Amino acid sequence: PSAKSLSSLFIREKLREPFNSLNGELTPLQKRLAPLICGYKDILFTPETYRNQPEIRKLYILHCLNHVLKTRKTILKNNEKLAVNSDLELRDQGFTRPRVLIIVPTRKFCYDIVEDLLKILNPDQVENHKRFTNEFESDTPDLVKRKPEDFQFLFGGNTDDNFRLGIKLTRKAAKIYSDFYSSDIIIGSALGLRLAISDEDGDDIAARKRHDHDFLSSIEVCIVDYTDAIAEQNWSHLMHVFKYMNKMPEKPHGCDFSRVRTFYLDEKADEMRQTIVLSEYITPEINALHNRGKNVSGKQKFKPVFDKNIAETTKVQYERIGGRTGMSIVDEPDVRFKHFTSVIMPSIARTAPIREQPGSGVVVVVPDYIDFVRLRNYMKKNSVGLPSFESVSEYSSGADIARARTLFADGRKHVLLYTWRAHHYRRYMLKGVRKVVMYSLPSNPLYFREFLSMVEQNNRLQGVDGESGQVRAIFSRYDSLKLERIVGSDAAKRMV
Repeated sequence: PSAKSLSSLFIREKLREPFNSLNGELTPLQKRLAPLICGYKDILFTPETYRNQPEIRKLYILHCLNHVLKTRKTILKNNEKLAVNSDLELRDQGFTRPRVLIIVPTRKFCYDIVEDLLKILNPDQVENHKRFTNEFESDTPDLVKRKPEDFQFLFGGNTDDNFRLGIKLTRKAAKIYSDFYSSDIIIGSALGLRLAISDEDGDDIAARKRHDHDFLSSIEVCIVDYTDAIAEQNWSHLMHVFKYMNKMPEKPHGCDFSRVRTFYLDEKADEMRQTIVLSEYITPEINALHNRGKNVSGKQKFKPVFDKNIAETTKVQYERIGGRTGMSIVDEPDVRFKHFTSVIMPSIARTAPIREQPGSGVVVVVPDYIDFVRLRNYMKKNSVGLPSFESVSEYSSGADIARARTLFADGRKHVLLYTWRAHHYRRYMLKGVRKVVMYSLPSNPLYFREFLSMVEQNNRLQGVDGESGQVRAIFSRYDSLKLERIVGSDAAKRMV
């Protein structure tokens, strides 16, 4: 059921008017999500885009503030009761103060969250706001402004991905940069939080001594926003944070154990935690993150049905590997590599021009750096029998990238080895692309469409028809989520 009003969601009255001033009437999407968010259900919402993220952000900020204020009111009321009768057993707290954790990819997202939070909370005083603005606000570079809108939203502003921030709320004030153990809300990147936790079993002795996960022991609402962008950074950092969430603390931190709720003492805090995962698209890792939740309030997954094939104007040859049941996920990398080296690469070598020929290039796009290194080493080792190539990864320098793009566009290098992650961070429109080989499908279907556009643009410049520009895409049954976003849900079921 959709929400009709904020009052029906038990939102505290002091938050309603500022929220309405900031947001206006609830949008249809907000009305749909609000009962689930405010009902403390786990949510996996995968149609998040740069267009709807602001309205979702305002809604979850309202929920977080309402949760903190509601909890504080309960504690203050119980303090009054205990002042009258100290024998009462009133359990209303966790081991530590932080109750809300928000994980985002960059400082830009953190800046937007804090600014909206302050507008909705409307405190009489804000401590350290100027320092926060100086460290988190940043103008969008002109180079970014020339990129697609979704890229501008993700990489505009401050793109630093190493940060963490505590926010303490009192009756009339909000303090930014509060110590974690006196904070109500913690906002951070996966990397920043991992560094705060440190490693308890690594080789670095100093890091082991710094290890501290107690500030995560009593998290009751956890929100992971733009999860697909976090996955492009380093998924293991996020998993490290979740590994230590709601664990029994190692130190007391001034805790009054007579006030600690029983589910904390019984080590069942993760069953009471709400986890909201927001992403532009779903991946097996994001799906697993949602599925591991134990929330007793239940869970809800939003997964769109794709009814359209986005590759309509350019010829695409889909090449399935491994059969329908005969390949394990452990064997898949070797099967994929064998198919590329024994089937696709000989075909590229046979059709390579003898002389330099602009507009005849082949881009080979690989999913990650491991595959990139494997193919690069293969092509170097077999350079005599293979066409000339250049390579660009997410770790390539600006000078190396410029050189590789120029040699490829001029036809002096026939093959360009490229990674999807490099495209995520750079979003180049490569020139001279006659053919594309997708070693694996992209997680983001926009990238698939952009490579089709590169081929179509090259065809127009060269004055050739669409048949000469070709896209070959390797996939297996483990790529079903990627495939359905490209060919449509029904077609993907038939192909997988």
